[in-house]
Amino acid sequence: MSDLERPGIARRTAGAFGAGLVRAARSGLRAELGDRDATFIRRTGPPLRTLTRAWFRPTIRGLEHVPDAGPALLVGNHSGGNLSPDTLILALALARRQGPEREFFQLSENLLLASPWGHVARRLGAVPVNWATASSALARGA
Repeated sequence: MSDLERPGIARRTAGAFGAGLVRAARSGLRAELGDRDATFIRRTGPPLRTLTRAWFRPTIRGLEHVPDAGPALLVGNHSGGNLSPDTLILALALARRQGPEREFFQLSENLLLASPWGHVARRLGAVPVNWATASSALARGA
């Protein structure tokens, strides 16, 4: 049984807000590959990078090994649970290096997509974790 399926876990951990997030996450919230918005990334990338640098002070290495075109699979090693910042940080770093038009999708938990900042994550390229979405993204050359 997953944490989302345990009776009352949201109520005990985060009250009504958490319960609302869990309900939204369970409802099959939709996020599509087409939700990614290069114009949004170009416009919001600089202030979001400034914010993430100040808040998390990330060290990013190895982006030169990511091909400029064609499919690539990058796997994060994060310890932040469902709401880890590495997804945002890597998306912003790759957009800065290769340009916001280079399609890059992040497989994300429904909890992130249902959160108050889920609309931002979707416009940055966050999509649900599932085989069909991952296959579609790789088939598009992302």
